[in-house]
Amino acid sequence: MLPARTPAKRLFFKAVRLFLKAYFRLVHSVEVRGRENLPATFRKLIIVSNHASLFDGIVLWTYLEYENLKIIVDRTRAGEWLLKPFMQNSYTVQIDSMNPYALKGVIDEVNGGTPLLIFPEGRITRTGRLMKV
Repeated sequence: MLPARTPAKRLFFKAVRLFLKAYFRLVHSVEVRGRENLPATFRKLIIVSNHASLFDGIVLWTYLEYENLKIIVDRTRAGEWLLKPFMQNSYTVQIDSMNPYALKGVIDEVNGGTPLLIFPEGRITRTGRLMKV
């Protein structure tokens, strides 16, 4: 089952999300629409999004507000020197995209109730549209 977060961690991540919401709204004019379409409760949840920038994962983590949301990232990409400090956390799941069995553990987490965010293209789109998965 899902690991319980301590009240201090919950408060910390609420504060981080609040700060990021203010930052994204004031600096980048982010406006969120359609949150009423997201389930408040679920047994299994996979969110699929296109990947237009390096900020997509953090923006979605900020606004989705699911406590144990996991974001799938390619292990090679997560190991790059610029991204590595941000990818070593409990919210990212690093997988080898060339290994067809890499998703088995992630599927087990989803079956256990962990919400999952995936960018199916595995890389940033160059055209602004979905690419081949």
